[in-house]
Amino acid sequence: RGIGLDAVKQQLARVGGVISLSPADGAGTCVRISLPVPARRISVLMFQVPGVDISFAVTGEWTLEDRPAPRGAAPIDLARAVGLNGRVPARGAQARCFRRRGRVPAEVWVAMAGDAIAATAERIAATSDDQAIEIVRIAGTYAIVVRLDRVSRRV
Repeated sequence: RGIGLDAVKQQLARVGGVISLSPADGAGTCVRISLPVPARRISVLMFQVPGVDISFAVTGEWTLEDRPAPRGAAPIDLARAVGLNGRVPARGAQARCFRRRGRVPAEVWVAMAGDAIAATAERIAATSDDQAIEIVRIAGTYAIVVRLDRVSRRV
């Protein structure tokens, strides 16, 4: 019976890894596992959310669009979406549209205060793309990178 190398191969494939086996006559088999290393620094748009003191950010695949919210748009309250008990997001909150560029375009309306600024974030402990949030450091302070496509599905 095997040790489930097919299961190992499937799990590695989920995260972009590979496994290879190289038999050597009289010396056994060499098992080599390769995993991708996520970038240590990522481009983000950093912004404030009313009611909390920590900054939020989205990855560089999102852009902030300068257009009014459509009638009836219900922007996401990111503080609540990620489980923070912020103050009531009232004054200063604006519904702003983030639009994802690339292979699968999307748009998400977010309640935020002010504008977003482009920045470079340092990943503290990179998380997989199927996680809704990741904690990063931007210019010496901590921020929450939100994967809007994940958060908007959960809200």
